[in-house]
Amino acid sequence: MKFPQRLTILLVLLPFFAVALYSKETDIYIGISSKYNPQNLPKIAMGGFDFKNENMPEEKQIALTIASVVRADLMRSRYFDIIDNAEPVDYGNLGKTLSEYQKTGINYVLFGEVNTV
Repeated sequence: MKFPQRLTILLVLLPFFAVALYSKETDIYIGISSKYNPQNLPKIAMGGFDFKNENMPEEKQIALTIASVVRADLMRSRYFDIIDNAEPVDYGNLGKTLSEYQKTGINYVLFGEVNTV
């Protein structure tokens, strides 16, 4: 017995329509896995995001928010071991600061500067 062509197309598309209707009321979760061994992840120190204008509290808040978002994204990736209690970066003596980080086994230092334009 042969199925009519329209019925075959309907049966093929039915699961897609069912998922589309059902998905209106569901959450989507994305799993992220890492290919790295959790015992040997590269260490990243969060050196902070500096802000220049002390008279603009919103600039400080933006710097803290940026640091928080970057930290969360790096942690969620599971590719890095985030070091939270790292010393702030001394921009005046950057070479010494980075060598101090290196002595503690930190592989990378993440820092930046936020400026209002």
